Amino acid sequence: MYHPRLKGNHYEMGKHYGDLLYKIGEDLSSVIKITKEKDDLEL
Repeated sequence: MYHPRLKGNHYEMGKHYGDLLYKIGEDLSSVIKITKEKDDLEL
């Protein structure tokens, strides 16, 4: 089992973990619903 090394603030850790999931083809769109309003709030 792979455990990613996470460092930085919460946003950076989430971004890194999300990038890792995207890289292996994991799709979380059925679990996470992003509305148009939330999608417009880019960091």
